[in-house]
Amino acid sequence: MEDVGTKKLISETQKLLDNNSRLQERSRRKNEFLIRSAENLKKVITQRETNNKEQLIQWFTQGILDMTFYEENILVDDEFSEDQNGRERLHLILDALNKPEKIIAEIYGNDKKARDVLGGEIIETVNWRRGALLYMYCCEERGKDAIWDKSHFEQCLKEGVLCLKAMLDVRSPIEEEWKDVLGNDKETYELLSKGIFSDTHVLALMYGGEMCYWFFEQSPASMEFNCQQIGQILLQKYIDLVNGPLKGKGWNSSRANELLGFLNR
Repeated sequence: MEDVGTKKLISETQKLLDNNSRLQERSRRKNEFLIRSAENLKKVITQRETNNKEQLIQWFTQGILDMTFYEENILVDDEFSEDQNGRERLHLILDALNKPEKIIAEIYGNDKKARDVLGGEIIETVNWRRGALLYMYCCEERGKDAIWDKSHFEQCLKEGVLCLKAMLDVRSPIEEEWKDVLGNDKETYELLSKGIFSDTHVLALMYGGEMCYWFFEQSPASMEFNCQQIGQILLQKYIDLVNGPLKGKGWNSSRANELLGFLNR
């Protein structure tokens, strides 16, 4: 007999499959992300009798990641246009990316956290996808002649920064003993010892810092979100990396220095 959490998982999976079918019908050609998404979501339905709930949730999550990736690309191509319901579509994608954690909470309560079920890499991916999408949306909004909904803009900035910070905090920096393992690769050790495991981590620092600047530009006296301090920390770390272990690797700190100068005033 299925518990309430598992029933919710199956119900949400069926809704996603229905949406996937609609997207495939509208797509002019077969899309590998939608196909892969449907395959994983169907596994949740067909293998629902299994006692391995973690596997079901992992298929569910991968199905969401693939389908929302397809939807995000179209949304960005549409420039989040309100004529195309850009804001509503943005939040539908964000809600979908939040579903795995909500399902895990319903099934396991406080016994297991999302990372215990999905693993650190997937949690990083989910937080990165949410944060990067909000960054792109805010970048598009800021480029308009006037931000028509300041409150919504600031909420998106705040949520985006928190997602990117959560992504950066998933894995801990490596310990001193790894220095011997990496041998003479001092640059790699320095990056890993600072919690930087990929180019995405570097981008997250810059995106997060820039969003803090945008928030501070809008509401410098905000008491609920210390964007100035968070932005200073993220941008300074980005600058130190670009001028340190990433020097000569194609990264540029000019914009970060400019933003940090503004936040340090």
